[in-house]
Amino acid sequence: MADLSDRRIQPGWNGSESLVEPGVQAQSRCDRPRRVLHVATSLCAGGLSTYLLNVIANVDPQRYETHLACTHFGGPLLEEGRPYAKSVTVLSAGHQPGKIVRLQQLMRQLKPDVVHAHQEPAALIAAGMAGIPIRLETIHLAQYWVQDGHPLIRALARRCTSRYLVYTEAERGMISQYVPRHKVQVLMPGLDSSHLSPYWTRTALPHTEPLPSSAFVIGTVARLDLQKGVEYLIEAFPLISRACPGAFLLIVGDGALRGRLEARCRELGIDEHVRFTGYQLQGYRFLGAMDLFVMPSIFESWGFTAAEAMAAGVPVVCSDIPGPTSFVTHGLTGLVVPPADPDAIAAAVLQLWSNPSLRRSLAQAGQAHACDRFSLPAMIAACEQLYGGLA
Repeated sequence: MADLSDRRIQPGWNGSESLVEPGVQAQSRCDRPRRVLHVATSLCAGGLSTYLLNVIANVDPQRYETHLACTHFGGPLLEEGRPYAKSVTVLSAGHQPGKIVRLQQLMRQLKPDVVHAHQEPAALIAAGMAGIPIRLETIHLAQYWVQDGHPLIRALARRCTSRYLVYTEAERGMISQYVPRHKVQVLMPGLDSSHLSPYWTRTALPHTEPLPSSAFVIGTVARLDLQKGVEYLIEAFPLISRACPGAFLLIVGDGALRGRLEARCRELGIDEHVRFTGYQLQGYRFLGAMDLFVMPSIFESWGFTAAEAMAAGVPVVCSDIPGPTSFVTHGLTGLVVPPADPDAIAAAVLQLWSNPSLRRSLAQAGQAHACDRFSLPAMIAACEQLYGGLA
Protein backbone atom coordinates (compact mmCIF):
# COMPACT_ATOMS: atom_id res chain seq x y z
CA MET A 1 0.00 0.00 0.00
CA ALA A 2 1.10 3.49 -0.71
CA ASP A 3 2.43 5.67 2.10
CA LEU A 4 -0.01 8.49 2.81
CA SER A 5 2.17 10.34 5.30
CA ASP A 6 3.46 12.97 2.86
CA ARG A 7 0.14 13.76 1.20
CA ARG A 8 -1.99 16.76 1.92
CA ILE A 9 -5.60 17.77 1.52
CA GLN A 10 -5.97 20.77 -0.77
CA PRO A 11 -9.14 22.70 -1.55
CA GLY A 12 -10.62 21.69 -4.88
CA TRP A 13 -12.99 23.41 -7.25
CA ASN A 14 -16.26 24.87 -6.00
CA GLY A 15 -15.99 23.35 -2.55
CA SER A 16 -14.58 19.97 -3.57
CA GLU A 17 -11.63 18.36 -1.82
CA SER A 18 -8.59 16.93 -3.53
CA LEU A 19 -5.89 14.76 -2.01
CA VAL A 20 -2.75 15.81 -3.89
CA GLU A 21 0.75 14.39 -3.77
CA PRO A 22 3.37 17.13 -3.33
CA GLY A 23 5.10 17.87 -6.63
CA VAL A 24 2.63 15.89 -8.75
CA GLN A 25 2.10 18.79 -11.17
CA ALA A 26 5.82 19.52 -11.51
CA GLN A 27 6.47 16.32 -13.46
CA SER A 28 6.41 16.35 -17.23
CA ARG A 29 4.83 13.67 -19.41
CA CYS A 30 8.23 12.35 -20.52
CA ASP A 31 9.67 11.59 -17.05
CA ARG A 32 6.72 10.02 -15.26
CA PRO A 33 4.43 6.98 -15.51
CA ARG A 34 1.35 7.28 -17.71
CA ARG A 35 -1.28 9.15 -15.74
CA VAL A 36 -4.76 7.56 -15.56
CA LEU A 37 -7.77 9.39 -14.13
CA HIS A 38 -10.73 7.18 -13.14
CA VAL A 39 -14.08 8.93 -12.84
CA ALA A 40 -17.24 7.51 -11.25
CA THR A 41 -20.27 9.07 -9.61
CA SER A 42 -19.35 7.43 -6.27
CA LEU A 43 -17.87 4.31 -4.73
CA CYS A 44 -20.72 2.38 -3.13
CA ALA A 45 -21.11 -1.38 -2.73
CA GLY A 46 -21.72 -3.07 -6.06
CA GLY A 47 -20.10 -4.40 -9.19
CA LEU A 48 -18.88 -1.03 -10.45
CA SER A 49 -16.89 -0.34 -7.28
CA THR A 50 -15.55 -3.89 -7.13
CA TYR A 51 -14.30 -3.60 -10.70
CA LEU A 52 -12.81 -0.13 -10.21
CA LEU A 53 -11.04 -1.00 -6.96
CA ASN A 54 -9.61 -4.17 -8.49
CA VAL A 55 -8.15 -2.11 -11.34
CA ILE A 56 -6.56 0.66 -9.29
CA ALA A 57 -5.20 -1.76 -6.68
CA ASN A 58 -3.47 -4.00 -9.22
CA VAL A 59 -2.13 -1.93 -12.13
CA ASP A 60 1.64 -1.57 -12.11
CA PRO A 61 2.35 1.64 -10.12
CA GLN A 62 5.74 1.96 -11.80
CA ARG A 63 4.06 2.31 -15.20
CA TYR A 64 0.67 3.84 -14.37
CA GLU A 65 -0.07 6.66 -11.97
CA THR A 66 -3.67 6.46 -10.75
CA HIS A 67 -5.96 9.38 -9.95
CA LEU A 68 -9.56 9.03 -8.77
CA ALA A 69 -12.52 11.41 -8.97
CA CYS A 70 -16.11 10.99 -7.75
CA THR A 71 -18.59 13.43 -9.24
CA HIS A 72 -21.49 13.14 -6.75
CA PHE A 73 -20.13 11.89 -3.41
CA GLY A 74 -17.32 9.69 -2.18
CA GLY A 75 -19.27 6.69 -0.97
CA PRO A 76 -18.40 4.11 1.70
CA LEU A 77 -15.72 2.39 -0.40
CA LEU A 78 -13.75 5.54 -1.21
CA GLU A 79 -11.33 4.92 1.65
CA GLU A 80 -10.41 1.56 0.13
CA GLY A 81 -9.28 3.36 -3.00
CA ARG A 82 -7.24 6.11 -1.38
CA PRO A 83 -4.05 4.08 -0.78
CA TYR A 84 -3.74 3.33 -4.50
CA ALA A 85 -4.44 6.81 -5.87
CA LYS A 86 -2.02 9.68 -6.29
CA SER A 87 -4.96 12.06 -5.92
CA VAL A 88 -8.57 11.69 -4.84
CA THR A 89 -11.13 14.36 -5.72
CA VAL A 90 -14.77 14.53 -4.66
CA LEU A 91 -16.63 17.14 -6.69
CA SER A 92 -20.09 16.90 -5.07
CA ALA A 93 -21.42 18.23 -8.38
CA GLY A 94 -25.06 18.99 -9.04
CA HIS A 95 -26.16 19.68 -12.61
CA GLN A 96 -24.38 18.25 -15.66
CA PRO A 97 -22.88 21.49 -17.08
CA GLY A 98 -21.25 22.31 -13.74
CA LYS A 99 -19.93 18.77 -13.48
CA ILE A 100 -18.36 18.99 -16.94
CA VAL A 101 -16.71 22.33 -16.14
CA ARG A 102 -15.25 21.06 -12.86
CA LEU A 103 -13.98 17.87 -14.46
CA GLN A 104 -12.38 19.84 -17.27
CA GLN A 105 -10.61 22.04 -14.71
CA LEU A 106 -9.38 18.95 -12.88
CA MET A 107 -8.09 17.40 -16.10
CA ARG A 108 -6.27 20.56 -17.13
CA GLN A 109 -4.53 20.54 -13.76
CA LEU A 110 -3.66 16.82 -13.63
CA LYS A 111 -2.96 16.44 -17.37
CA PRO A 112 -3.82 12.74 -17.52
CA ASP A 113 -2.86 10.61 -20.50
CA VAL A 114 -5.99 8.49 -20.01
CA VAL A 115 -9.47 9.19 -18.66
CA HIS A 116 -11.29 5.99 -17.69
CA ALA A 117 -14.95 6.76 -17.02
CA HIS A 118 -17.21 4.32 -15.21
CA GLN A 119 -20.68 5.01 -16.56
CA GLU A 120 -20.11 8.75 -16.10
CA PRO A 121 -20.67 10.49 -19.46
CA ALA A 122 -19.69 13.95 -18.17
CA ALA A 123 -16.12 12.68 -17.75
CA LEU A 124 -15.88 11.77 -21.43
CA ILE A 125 -17.17 15.14 -22.58
CA ALA A 126 -14.75 16.93 -20.26
CA ALA A 127 -11.89 14.72 -21.49
CA GLY A 128 -12.69 15.57 -25.10
CA MET A 129 -12.77 19.30 -24.30
CA ALA A 130 -9.49 19.02 -22.37
CA GLY A 131 -7.75 17.18 -25.22
CA ILE A 132 -7.05 13.95 -23.31
CA PRO A 133 -5.76 11.45 -25.90
CA ILE A 134 -7.28 8.21 -24.53
CA ARG A 135 -10.91 8.26 -23.36
CA LEU A 136 -12.31 4.93 -22.15
CA GLU A 137 -15.70 4.06 -20.73
CA THR A 138 -16.50 0.86 -18.87
CA ILE A 139 -20.23 0.28 -19.20
CA HIS A 140 -21.28 -1.48 -16.03
CA LEU A 141 -24.90 -1.95 -17.10
CA ALA A 142 -25.83 -1.49 -20.75
CA GLN A 143 -29.55 -1.21 -20.06
CA TYR A 144 -28.94 1.96 -18.02
CA TRP A 145 -26.27 3.28 -20.39
CA VAL A 146 -28.72 3.21 -23.31
CA GLN A 147 -31.38 5.38 -21.66
CA ASP A 148 -29.95 7.08 -18.55
CA GLY A 149 -29.47 10.86 -18.52
CA HIS A 150 -30.21 13.59 -21.05
CA PRO A 151 -30.06 12.52 -24.73
CA LEU A 152 -27.73 15.42 -25.59
CA ILE A 153 -25.25 14.39 -22.86
CA ARG A 154 -25.33 10.80 -24.10
CA ALA A 155 -24.77 11.90 -27.70
CA LEU A 156 -21.85 14.18 -26.82
CA ALA A 157 -20.22 11.50 -24.64
CA ARG A 158 -20.41 8.96 -27.46
CA ARG A 159 -18.64 11.36 -29.82
CA CYS A 160 -15.82 11.74 -27.28
CA THR A 161 -15.17 8.08 -26.42
CA SER A 162 -12.16 6.17 -27.80
CA ARG A 163 -13.15 2.70 -26.59
CA TYR A 164 -16.02 1.07 -24.70
CA LEU A 165 -15.46 -1.85 -22.34
CA VAL A 166 -18.27 -4.27 -21.48
CA TYR A 167 -18.47 -7.50 -19.47
CA THR A 168 -20.11 -9.88 -21.97
CA GLU A 169 -20.86 -10.45 -25.65
CA ALA A 170 -24.54 -9.83 -24.90
CA GLU A 171 -23.68 -6.34 -23.61
CA ARG A 172 -21.45 -5.78 -26.64
CA GLY A 173 -24.36 -6.57 -28.93
CA MET A 174 -26.60 -4.07 -27.15
CA ILE A 175 -24.02 -1.27 -27.16
CA SER A 176 -23.08 -1.88 -30.80
CA GLN A 177 -26.56 -0.75 -31.85
CA TYR A 178 -25.55 2.78 -30.83
CA VAL A 179 -21.80 3.06 -31.50
CA PRO A 180 -19.38 1.44 -34.00
CA ARG A 181 -18.86 -2.20 -33.06
CA HIS A 182 -15.07 -1.97 -33.44
CA LYS A 183 -15.03 0.50 -30.55
CA VAL A 184 -16.64 -2.00 -28.15
CA GLN A 185 -14.40 -4.53 -26.39
CA VAL A 186 -15.42 -7.36 -24.06
CA LEU A 187 -13.33 -7.37 -20.89
CA MET A 188 -14.60 -9.91 -18.37
CA PRO A 189 -14.03 -8.82 -14.76
CA GLY A 190 -11.50 -10.62 -12.64
CA LEU A 191 -11.98 -11.58 -9.01
CA ASP A 192 -9.39 -10.99 -6.33
CA SER A 193 -9.68 -14.27 -4.42
CA SER A 194 -7.51 -12.98 -1.60
CA HIS A 195 -10.06 -10.19 -1.07
CA LEU A 196 -13.00 -12.58 -0.66
CA SER A 197 -12.01 -14.12 2.67
CA PRO A 198 -12.32 -14.65 5.57
CA TYR A 199 -16.00 -15.58 5.57
CA TRP A 200 -18.34 -15.36 8.53
CA THR A 201 -19.99 -18.44 10.00
CA ARG A 202 -23.71 -18.63 10.66
CA THR A 203 -23.23 -18.63 14.43
CA ALA A 204 -21.25 -15.38 14.40
CA LEU A 205 -23.00 -13.14 11.89
CA PRO A 206 -22.87 -9.38 12.50
CA HIS A 207 -25.99 -7.21 12.25
CA THR A 208 -28.44 -10.12 12.47
CA GLU A 209 -29.60 -12.88 14.79
CA PRO A 210 -27.51 -16.07 14.73
CA LEU A 211 -28.73 -18.85 12.48
CA PRO A 212 -29.17 -22.37 13.85
CA SER A 213 -26.16 -24.54 13.06
CA SER A 214 -28.52 -27.17 11.60
CA ALA A 215 -30.38 -24.71 9.35
CA PHE A 216 -30.40 -24.99 5.58
CA VAL A 217 -29.51 -21.42 4.63
CA ILE A 218 -30.54 -19.94 1.28
CA GLY A 219 -28.86 -16.59 0.75
CA THR A 220 -28.58 -13.66 -1.58
CA VAL A 221 -26.51 -10.47 -1.64
CA ALA A 222 -28.29 -7.68 -3.46
CA ARG A 223 -29.52 -4.12 -3.53
CA LEU A 224 -33.20 -4.27 -2.64
CA ASP A 225 -34.81 -2.82 -5.74
CA LEU A 226 -36.89 -4.15 -8.62
CA GLN A 227 -33.90 -5.10 -10.78
CA LYS A 228 -32.58 -7.61 -8.26
CA GLY A 229 -35.85 -9.63 -8.05
CA VAL A 230 -35.54 -10.46 -4.34
CA GLU A 231 -39.35 -10.37 -4.08
CA TYR A 232 -39.51 -13.54 -6.21
CA LEU A 233 -37.13 -15.33 -3.86
CA ILE A 234 -39.35 -14.31 -0.92
CA GLU A 235 -42.46 -15.53 -2.76
CA ALA A 236 -40.68 -18.85 -3.34
CA PHE A 237 -39.77 -19.34 0.29
CA PRO A 238 -43.14 -20.65 1.60
CA LEU A 239 -42.94 -23.44 -0.99
CA ILE A 240 -39.40 -24.19 0.15
CA SER A 241 -40.15 -24.15 3.87
CA ARG A 242 -43.10 -26.55 3.55
CA ALA A 243 -40.76 -29.24 2.24
CA CYS A 244 -37.75 -28.09 4.30
CA PRO A 245 -38.92 -26.76 7.68
CA GLY A 246 -35.32 -26.03 8.70
CA ALA A 247 -34.78 -23.60 5.84
CA PHE A 248 -33.77 -19.99 6.54
CA LEU A 249 -33.49 -17.09 4.12
CA LEU A 250 -30.55 -14.69 4.54
CA ILE A 251 -30.93 -11.41 2.62
CA VAL A 252 -27.78 -9.27 2.63
CA GLY A 253 -28.29 -5.72 1.44
CA ASP A 254 -30.59 -2.73 1.64
CA GLY A 255 -32.62 -0.53 -0.66
CA ALA A 256 -35.89 1.21 -1.33
CA LEU A 257 -37.93 -2.03 -1.24
CA ARG A 258 -36.76 -3.26 2.13
CA GLY A 259 -39.86 -2.15 4.06
CA ARG A 260 -42.16 -3.69 1.47
CA LEU A 261 -40.21 -6.95 1.45
CA GLU A 262 -40.23 -7.21 5.23
CA ALA A 263 -43.98 -6.59 5.25
CA ARG A 264 -44.46 -9.32 2.64
CA CYS A 265 -42.51 -11.76 4.80
CA ARG A 266 -44.91 -11.03 7.68
CA GLU A 267 -47.93 -11.50 5.39
CA LEU A 268 -46.60 -14.87 4.25
CA GLY A 269 -45.86 -15.93 7.83
CA ILE A 270 -42.18 -16.57 7.10
CA ASP A 271 -40.61 -13.60 8.94
CA GLU A 272 -39.20 -15.78 11.76
CA HIS A 273 -37.15 -17.67 9.18
CA VAL A 274 -35.96 -14.63 7.20
CA ARG A 275 -32.96 -12.48 8.17
CA PHE A 276 -32.39 -9.02 6.71
CA THR A 277 -28.88 -7.75 7.45
CA GLY A 278 -29.23 -4.28 5.95
CA TYR A 279 -26.43 -2.60 4.02
CA GLN A 280 -23.08 -4.39 4.36
CA LEU A 281 -19.78 -3.00 3.16
CA GLN A 282 -18.37 -6.53 2.88
CA GLY A 283 -21.47 -8.47 1.96
CA TYR A 284 -19.46 -11.31 0.41
CA ARG A 285 -18.34 -12.40 3.88
CA PHE A 286 -21.87 -13.69 4.56
CA LEU A 287 -21.29 -16.36 1.89
CA GLY A 288 -19.71 -18.50 4.61
CA ALA A 289 -23.12 -18.87 6.25
CA MET A 290 -24.94 -20.04 3.09
CA ASP A 291 -25.71 -23.56 1.86
CA LEU A 292 -26.66 -22.13 -1.51
CA PHE A 293 -26.83 -18.76 -3.21
CA VAL A 294 -29.71 -17.43 -5.31
CA MET A 295 -29.46 -14.55 -7.79
CA PRO A 296 -33.11 -13.88 -8.79
CA SER A 297 -32.35 -10.73 -10.83
CA ILE A 298 -34.50 -9.52 -13.72
CA PHE A 299 -31.44 -8.21 -15.59
CA GLU A 300 -27.70 -7.92 -14.92
CA SER A 301 -24.59 -6.81 -16.76
CA TRP A 302 -22.55 -9.71 -15.40
CA GLY A 303 -23.34 -10.88 -11.86
CA PHE A 304 -20.52 -10.15 -9.41
CA THR A 305 -22.27 -11.67 -6.40
CA ALA A 306 -22.99 -14.95 -8.23
CA ALA A 307 -19.35 -15.07 -9.37
CA GLU A 308 -18.17 -14.43 -5.80
CA ALA A 309 -20.45 -17.21 -4.51
CA MET A 310 -18.98 -19.63 -7.04
CA ALA A 311 -15.45 -18.63 -6.04
CA ALA A 312 -16.40 -19.26 -2.40
CA GLY A 313 -17.57 -22.79 -3.22
CA VAL A 314 -21.28 -22.05 -2.70
CA PRO A 315 -23.66 -23.64 -5.25
CA VAL A 316 -25.56 -21.06 -7.31
CA VAL A 317 -29.10 -20.73 -8.63
CA CYS A 318 -29.48 -17.78 -11.02
CA SER A 319 -32.00 -16.28 -13.42
CA ASP A 320 -31.75 -17.22 -17.08
CA ILE A 321 -30.60 -13.78 -18.20
CA PRO A 322 -27.53 -12.45 -20.05
CA GLY A 323 -24.74 -11.79 -17.60
CA PRO A 324 -24.72 -14.63 -15.08
CA THR A 325 -25.49 -17.21 -17.76
CA SER A 326 -22.20 -16.27 -19.43
CA PHE A 327 -20.53 -18.29 -16.66
CA VAL A 328 -23.28 -20.35 -14.98
CA THR A 329 -24.02 -23.45 -17.07
CA HIS A 330 -27.20 -25.25 -16.04
CA GLY A 331 -26.49 -28.57 -14.38
CA LEU A 332 -22.73 -28.11 -14.55
CA THR A 333 -21.66 -25.00 -12.61
CA GLY A 334 -25.08 -24.09 -11.19
CA LEU A 335 -28.81 -24.16 -11.87
CA VAL A 336 -30.57 -21.67 -14.15
CA VAL A 337 -34.25 -20.74 -13.78
CA PRO A 338 -36.62 -18.41 -15.66
CA PRO A 339 -36.61 -14.86 -14.26
CA ALA A 340 -39.53 -13.65 -12.08
CA ASP A 341 -40.68 -17.25 -11.44
CA PRO A 342 -41.04 -18.14 -7.71
CA ASP A 343 -42.15 -21.72 -8.51
CA ALA A 344 -39.01 -22.34 -10.56
CA ILE A 345 -36.80 -20.86 -7.84
CA ALA A 346 -38.43 -23.09 -5.23
CA ALA A 347 -38.05 -26.18 -7.42
CA ALA A 348 -34.34 -25.52 -8.01
CA VAL A 349 -33.65 -24.85 -4.34
CA LEU A 350 -35.48 -28.02 -3.26
CA GLN A 351 -33.64 -30.04 -5.89
CA LEU A 352 -30.34 -28.98 -4.33
CA TRP A 353 -31.59 -29.39 -0.76
CA SER A 354 -32.73 -32.97 -1.44
CA ASN A 355 -29.60 -33.95 -3.38
CA PRO A 356 -26.42 -33.19 -1.39
CA SER A 357 -24.20 -34.91 -3.97
CA LEU A 358 -25.50 -32.60 -6.72
CA ARG A 359 -24.99 -29.65 -4.40
CA ARG A 360 -21.38 -30.66 -3.82
CA SER A 361 -20.65 -31.31 -7.49
CA LEU A 362 -22.07 -27.94 -8.56
CA ALA A 363 -20.12 -26.19 -5.82
CA GLN A 364 -16.85 -27.87 -6.80
CA ALA A 365 -17.32 -27.34 -10.54
CA GLY A 366 -18.41 -23.74 -10.00
CA GLN A 367 -15.43 -22.96 -7.82
CA ALA A 368 -12.99 -24.52 -10.30
CA HIS A 369 -14.61 -22.59 -13.15
CA ALA A 370 -14.44 -19.32 -11.23
CA CYS A 371 -10.77 -19.79 -10.36
CA ASP A 372 -9.95 -20.64 -13.98
CA ARG A 373 -12.03 -18.02 -15.79
CA PHE A 374 -12.28 -14.94 -13.56
CA SER A 375 -8.62 -14.06 -13.95
CA LEU A 376 -7.65 -10.79 -12.31
CA PRO A 377 -4.15 -10.75 -13.92
CA ALA A 378 -5.72 -11.12 -17.38
CA MET A 379 -8.13 -8.27 -16.70
CA ILE A 380 -5.32 -6.01 -15.44
CA ALA A 381 -3.09 -6.86 -18.41
CA ALA A 382 -5.91 -5.89 -20.79
CA CYS A 383 -6.45 -2.59 -18.97
CA GLU A 384 -2.75 -1.76 -19.04
CA GLN A 385 -2.60 -2.51 -22.76
CA LEU A 386 -5.49 -0.09 -23.34
CA TYR A 387 -3.87 2.59 -21.19
CA GLY A 388 -0.65 2.34 -23.15
CA GLY A 389 -1.76 1.50 -26.67
CA LEU A 390 -4.54 3.74 -27.93
CA ALA A 391 -2.83 7.11 -28.14
